[in-house]
Amino acid sequence: MRFLSTTLNNDFTKYFASRLIPGALAFLSFLVVIRTLPRFELGMYILTTTTVGLISIIFVEWLKAYLTRFLAKKFEVEEWRDLISKYVGFINLSTIIFLAIVYTGSQVGYFESVLASFVFTGGLLYSTKSQYELKLASLNATLKAGAYLKQRLVRNGLQLSLFVLLAAYGIQSAVWFLLALGCSYFIASALNQAVFRVSFLGDWALGVVNKKMLTNAFMFGLPVSLSLTTDWIINASDKYLLSIFATIEEVGRYASFSELLLQGLTMLFVIPYLALYPRLVSLQSQDKVGVMKLYGFHGSLMLVGAFSLVLMGYIFPLPLGSLVWGSSFDSADAELVPLLVVAICLFSLKAFLIDPIFHLYERTLLLTGTALTVAITNILLGVWMIPLFGVKGAALSSLIAFGTGFFCSLMGALSLDSKMVITAVGHALPGILTLGSIYIFTAHFDLVGFFIFSICSLAVVLRLLINNMHLLESSKKS
Repeated sequence: MRFLSTTLNNDFTKYFASRLIPGALAFLSFLVVIRTLPRFELGMYILTTTTVGLISIIFVEWLKAYLTRFLAKKFEVEEWRDLISKYVGFINLSTIIFLAIVYTGSQVGYFESVLASFVFTGGLLYSTKSQYELKLASLNATLKAGAYLKQRLVRNGLQLSLFVLLAAYGIQSAVWFLLALGCSYFIASALNQAVFRVSFLGDWALGVVNKKMLTNAFMFGLPVSLSLTTDWIINASDKYLLSIFATIEEVGRYASFSELLLQGLTMLFVIPYLALYPRLVSLQSQDKVGVMKLYGFHGSLMLVGAFSLVLMGYIFPLPLGSLVWGSSFDSADAELVPLLVVAICLFSLKAFLIDPIFHLYERTLLLTGTALTVAITNILLGVWMIPLFGVKGAALSSLIAFGTGFFCSLMGALSLDSKMVITAVGHALPGILTLGSIYIFTAHFDLVGFFIFSICSLAVVLRLLINNMHLLESSKKS
């Protein structure tokens, strides 16, 4: 047990701290949002934050990618700080011009007042979010991870505190929640300023900039932005299609399930991925047998975890749904849970179990084709199914699209190294059979059966960890 404790402290605990805690704060923040805002307001909140996310991908992610990759290896930190300061100035200046256009348009009647308020608030959110993320990326590249974690905890903690405050005062306006979100980015960015000295306003002397450095950063980060844009299309197209073919209220209803489940479930896949994937890379050129065993362990965690989550989705009890989503949760809503859980599990298995095989064999270009296939499939199915089935059509289109992506990646991985996939399935099979047997006996006991199955699932996963900890220790020595 002492060995187990030491290994967990050195490996998994670090990733629980860096991913799970900030992720849990963000999860709780969104839970406050869906329990407080009416569905129309929630729909507008989701559409605004989703649009801001796309704009950030286009204008910020390429620079973040370059900062994270190269800033720690460069000695001209002051020169980089000057570039970031000027880019922050560009963000602020362009935001001010944009907001002035929106305000003028609303005054002459070009924009409706409600739409103008969301566009205006979204512009402010983009400015504060972009600055925070650029400074955070700089902090991550130049300082220890502890400072990076502390800043994430501060930002997410501020967001949760402000959201709880708004809910406590009975405020049910999405604009106020968006302003609170922007305020959390602003305060955290101001705190970052003390560490990475870039003012909130930035440097507006945009003509004096190292164009070679900026060009290199753009050319390196452009493929990252294109990949993230494809991911954005995959995860956001169903919400926009719902706003076109259904109503904003339906966007709010759908997002209250899809976003909450996505945030909660993907954390469970990210943590073992971050703990085990670097070890797979380090062993790839040294110990092929060790890679196979470690991937088998990694795959068993992923597959057993996904299998248990899918079964829990199918026996998800109405009382628990009412506790999470409120008294409006009904049998029609309950039908969405298993569909979305299966879709998210397929997406996570593809991203964190199958796709790493392409990385190990340096065949990542194949993943671009798979991502485009998923994006196009999701859009085409959404255009067909959402007008027919509404929210359920959005869930079904996501499920089929993610299933298609998983199948395409799986076929590619089998062609690269079928032994790795077969080994992972073989390691997971005993746990899957055990959970399947438990499911048969607990599925008919509603809430009690759900909790019994959840506890048994946790016990099976812990057993896998205990039985395979020697693989982590041996890979560490290698």
